[in-house]
Amino acid sequence: MKDGIDNVEKRPEAGKSSAEEKDVMQESEVPAPFSSPPSSGFARRAAGFLRSLPREIAFRLLLIFSSSYRRAQYRCIGPAAALQYFFVQRVCRINAHVPWLVHWSSHVSGVEKIRLASHPPFPGYSPGQYIQAANGIQFGANVIMAPGVKLISANHDLDDFEKHLPCGPIVIGDNCWIGANAVLLPETRLGNHVIVGAGAVVSGCFPDNCVIAGVPARQIRDLGPYVGAPPARTVKVGK
Repeated sequence: MKDGIDNVEKRPEAGKSSAEEKDVMQESEVPAPFSSPPSSGFARRAAGFLRSLPREIAFRLLLIFSSSYRRAQYRCIGPAAALQYFFVQRVCRINAHVPWLVHWSSHVSGVEKIRLASHPPFPGYSPGQYIQAANGIQFGANVIMAPGVKLISANHDLDDFEKHLPCGPIVIGDNCWIGANAVLLPETRLGNHVIVGAGAVVSGCFPDNCVIAGVPARQIRDLGPYVGAPPARTVKVGK
């Protein structure tokens, strides 16, 4: 009991701190002399550069050992994407028959019947695209195609599914944007600066400067002439 009383008597009053406790509290508020200072903008940039250095080296080696055509494509999409597409398409040989960049989940057939003015577009570049060019597909410059787009240039013969019916090509003008999961059917013709809504099923001919959408697709809005600049990195094809 005496020990207990002595201990109680030695405790400071509630709400008060001893001089030693105050000193400890003050010392805890002072940063340690060897603690790391906050990273500066330069330090963050330097650290980011060092982390990306192996990628940059690999990208430069890829450019050195690539043809001029492939080199222009890789520069168009940048180091990270270029290394991914190179590995899957040229090393793993998925879509290796296509001379331009194609995503590993996309399918491109009839490559020899696809006519391109420039890259972009890269038909099949976005995930899940299906490009069937049995009757030919003609692309203008600066065409954007979202994931899941289907371009089907030939129907099956109703009496023999192993045959495709001949017809005219699909024609897509300059500065067109085809939304996700849209389907373009045989002989579709889009003018310049045509925007196709997501999920549309398109057949027939549409004029310049318009928006089309729906199933079947129809013109829902007029547009003015396209005023945007060409993509910063454009690869001339001339096929």
